[in-house]
Parts: sequence; C-alpha cells; structure tokens
Amino acid sequence: MAEDTSRQDSGSTGMPAPTSGDGNMATPAPVGSTASNLGEQARSAIDEAGATAQELAQRAREEASTAIDALYRQGTRAGEYLTRNVNEYPLAALLIAGAIGYGLGYLIHTRWQSGEWQNRPEIEQGESPIEGHSHY
Repeated sequence: MAEDTSRQDSGSTGMPAPTSGDGNMATPAPVGSTASNLGEQARSAIDEAGATAQELAQRAREEASTAIDALYRQGTRAGEYLTRNVNEYPLAALLIAGAIGYGLGYLIHTRWQSGEWQNRPEIEQGESPIEGHSHY
C-alpha cells in the first residue's frame, strides 16, 4: 500500500506543522515566551521614558531655581540703588513719586468719568458699543 506523501505530519491538532523556507520542519516558538519578551521590552521602554522624564524635570527645576536666584539678586540690587538715591536726593525722589501718583490718579479719574468702568446700558441691552449696532 502506497503512503500518501501529499499530507504532512499534523500531529494531534489536525493542522499541518509549520515548515521553514527550505522545507524542513521548524519548531514553533512558545507563545508565552514571545509575549513575555514583548512585555519585558515594553517595560524597559517605559522605564527609560520615565527616567528621561525625571531627568528633564530635574534639569528644569535646577534652571528655574537659578533664574529665580538671579531675579532675586537683581531685585535686591535695584532696591539698594533706589534706597541709596532716595537718601542722597530726597526732594527729587519725592517729586518723582508725586508725578507718578498724579499720573495714575489722572488715568483712573479719566476712565471713571468716561464710563469705561461702569455698567454700560448698551451691553446690557445686547447692543454693540459701535454706533448702536445690535449683536443679534
């Protein structure tokens, strides 16, 4: 009786066994170990990304601290400069402070009188402040 050579050994699954490109039978890799390898690769990629994020955060924190220190020193120097000049020229400092105060008071008074800080009826009625045009 002739053997049927058209069928490959299917083992107990009823499916043909995988073969390599040269026709030899290949041993399939266990699915569990492949998933485990992929899991390990993903975990190491996440660990590397986390470490990189921590390094960047540390570097940003150090740079921010350096910038804040520089601003603090600059503010201190400016305060010392103003104190020294006010002590040397008190009348000039008083006149400058008065001029600044007067200018701010004038701006506030002008805006208050023009009604910019009051509830405008055209806004409450849904009209545009430009020539009474309606928003609707």
